[in-house]
Amino acid sequence: MVDNDIAIMCHGPGGHRLIANIRNLRAAGVRLISGNDGVQDAWNPLQRLDMLERAYIMAYRNNLRRDDDIEDVIDIVTYGNATVIGDRKYGLREGGSADLVLVDAETHVAAVVHRPPRYLVMKRGRITARNGECLV
Repeated sequence: MVDNDIAIMCHGPGGHRLIANIRNLRAAGVRLISGNDGVQDAWNPLQRLDMLERAYIMAYRNNLRRDDDIEDVIDIVTYGNATVIGDRKYGLREGGSADLVLVDAETHVAAVVHRPPRYLVMKRGRITARNGECLV
């Protein structure tokens, strides 16, 4: 997979399904991404479009408890995705696309672990949600 630059999507499915072992795949150098499919559909009505929540589920399903392990999951759901799709403008930086989520958390790891409310969500600099309410 590494030699052929094959990325794997991991999303921490529920139930008793086998899951990709994030720790082993990353150690081997495999690029990992994540996402959501079929949000609140007949297959899984519990899905949501929240990537912080997706990171929580992935960490939970992979038994990842340490900060550095959770940081790896955060990297997968953010920069991992952007890298695989070739988004060179991704990230919080001058000239970036201004896609961000503001939460009350001491660190990015705490934002995954404690799952605080999303105070503000921006997409391309436009406020799309505030205090959990969709504005678009």
